[in-house]
Amino acid sequence: MKVIVSYQTLQLPPPYSFAYTLDINIDNDQVAVSFEQEYLNRDTLSEEEILNEGFTMDDNFTWKGNLGKVWADYLSKLFEDVTLQDVSSDDSLYIHMAIGNGKPGMVLDTDFWDYELQEIVQAIYEASKREARMHLDFIFIEDGESKEIPLDASFEDRRARIDGDQPLLWDDLRKIMSLAYNEEYDDKSTKDPKSDGLWVDFDGEGQYYQVTDKSATEELVDLLL
Repeated sequence: MKVIVSYQTLQLPPPYSFAYTLDINIDNDQVAVSFEQEYLNRDTLSEEEILNEGFTMDDNFTWKGNLGKVWADYLSKLFEDVTLQDVSSDDSLYIHMAIGNGKPGMVLDTDFWDYELQEIVQAIYEASKREARMHLDFIFIEDGESKEIPLDASFEDRRARIDGDQPLLWDDLRKIMSLAYNEEYDDKSTKDPKSDGLWVDFDGEGQYYQVTDKSATEELVDLLL
């Protein structure tokens, strides 16, 4: 199965705005990938403005390579039944697909496809060594007793583990990411959490933020322990 995806942000300002083309060929054992990403409209900014936002002057990226069987199995099902339309009602994202010999068009559910494509791109970043695998450190404190819970995930392998060797279902990883990343955190962090609750370090630098939403805390603890 051959799939060509054209993706572009429509509302993000530079230096964040970008577009990419994802050209994939799916067979039984692997996915052949050609990926080209370009940041847009940066000529309207000074070098200082770009660097101050954490970017470099050369963030465009291309990669050709293969993703393994786990992705071949997943993507062959994912692209099996895609609803496309001539015009999209979403004014924030442009996601166009051409799948096999079918009629190309704009995806209907942009939120769904935006997330699915993010995972594919993250797998490409890992496979190309552009980015490292995901790692989060949680600390759960109850009645003064603390438990450290490291979480490791590879998008390239679609595999996640808790506490080093405990397998985590991919759907559960998605729930954890949604809960952890969508939480509104206080700006204050600590290297040594003391209060009861759930704490998370996102970047491995030992700065922990407390999950303050009670419902999110309970859901995360159920998933992690």
